[in-house]
Amino acid sequence: MPTIKQLSVFLERGSGSLRAIVEILAEAQITITTMTIDGATEHNTVRLLLSDPEEGYRLLKSFGLNVCITTTTATVIDSSEIPQAEVLKAKIINEELHVSGLTPGRVWNVYNMYGELVSQNVAKSVKEKIPLKGREVYIVQSDNRTIRIIY
Repeated sequence: MPTIKQLSVFLERGSGSLRAIVEILAEAQITITTMTIDGATEHNTVRLLLSDPEEGYRLLKSFGLNVCITTTTATVIDSSEIPQAEVLKAKIINEELHVSGLTPGRVWNVYNMYGELVSQNVAKSVKEKIPLKGREVYIVQSDNRTIRIIY
């Protein structure tokens, strides 16, 4: 399996250091390809995959940050082989719920804030609309995507 170098930066919570890290790397034209943040009570661990991990490590160390570099295994995925799902979006216009990003032929559901099914439909296209009965919080679910909209 291929390996990649990952940086781990240890930060105090609420110190504004995360923004500083992003700005330092951007100034040096080092791209952050992946960032995860693991929070603890008083500290966060920021894990970074960078376009130039060695230079990123050297640079962050030079600013006095507590950083280490490790080698980890990587899984390479050809993104051209992954179907790109459109982002699920919803808006309310004239007492109608307009939803976009649906998958034609797939079921999409609308629930109220109590989890009760308000509407169940099969998408005929990527955009659909339904009339709304009242003002409340609605939850729209399509495939494995869920959004909330307040009316």
